[in-house]
Amino acid sequence: MLKIGITGGIGCGKSEVCRLLEQLGIPIIHADLVAREMMDSDEAIKLQLRENFGNDIYLPDGTLDRQRLAKIIFSDAAAKKTVNRIVHPRVLDYQKKALEKLEQSGGHQTAGVEAALIFEAGAENQFDVIVVVAASKKTVVQRLQKRDGLTEAEILQRIASQMPLSEKKKRADVVIHNDGSLDELNHKVKRLFIRLNNQER
Repeated sequence: MLKIGITGGIGCGKSEVCRLLEQLGIPIIHADLVAREMMDSDEAIKLQLRENFGNDIYLPDGTLDRQRLAKIIFSDAAAKKTVNRIVHPRVLDYQKKALEKLEQSGGHQTAGVEAALIFEAGAENQFDVIVVVAASKKTVVQRLQKRDGLTEAEILQRIASQMPLSEKKKRADVVIHNDGSLDELNHKVKRLFIRLNNQER
């Protein structure tokens, strides 16, 4: 089974690329959603996050105060590393097992993982093909202002806290530039799908 990793910068559209791949029949494991769920439900992770950031990092209903954590990690590189150290190993283990399960089922020639931090987590060796979804800073700012209601300063802070997109593009097997319409992206994903079919093992 061909294993693909889909990553990219914040607001570049990797989730949309994954949605289009799923429509074409490729199962996608959404590692970032898995991480969110684990931070809400995994008691070992919750305990470590409370120990490092205080009890009020969780809301009264027991779910993570994401806005509070985002403010901390996007302004403090050490705090971001602490969160990644707590959460990443569990997520990497989950995605590895999920890929193995898909492979053992024998029903899929290709499967993918959507994850923001493939390179940062040193997880590129889990994949045969790494796809990086990229967009210009101007496009990202417009998208995130519309989607999340963030200020330009907040968006630029988040971009600055990530591995540079230029570095991700250098390390990619495939780069999808997503500055245009959904129609254009759809055509690019279909071309990627054909290319992946030709690489199947």
